[in-house]
Amino acid sequence: MKSFLLSMLVIFIGILTVQAQTVISLPNVAPPSEADPITDLAVFTDNAVDAHVIWAAPGFKKNRIGAPVHEQIFVLEGKLRFTLDGKTQELTPGHWVILPANIPHTLEVMGDVTVKLLAVQDKPAS
Repeated sequence: MKSFLLSMLVIFIGILTVQAQTVISLPNVAPPSEADPITDLAVFTDNAVDAHVIWAAPGFKKNRIGAPVHEQIFVLEGKLRFTLDGKTQELTPGHWVILPANIPHTLEVMGDVTVKLLAVQDKPAS
């Protein structure tokens, strides 16, 4: 199931980037440093989107005001608590969150496993 979901994510990003014909093996993307509570690594950018793999250490919690653009978050590894509009739910690998621009939300890593996310943001209209 996990392999299927990761394959679907690669295909999804591939559809978004047909012009560039870029394939990224997300299971092979490793953080540049294990010491930080949160690490962000840009894995793709073009004129339409920015894609980042984000790792958050156990115990990490962040209240975000929301990106100024549409954002999609894919949970690749670990478990987190996600709060949006006062509603909290647990997210595990395979969950996909679609956020409109400027939507406040909270992310909190659950358990003792680092969370790995793929965040894809639209670029602002020029």
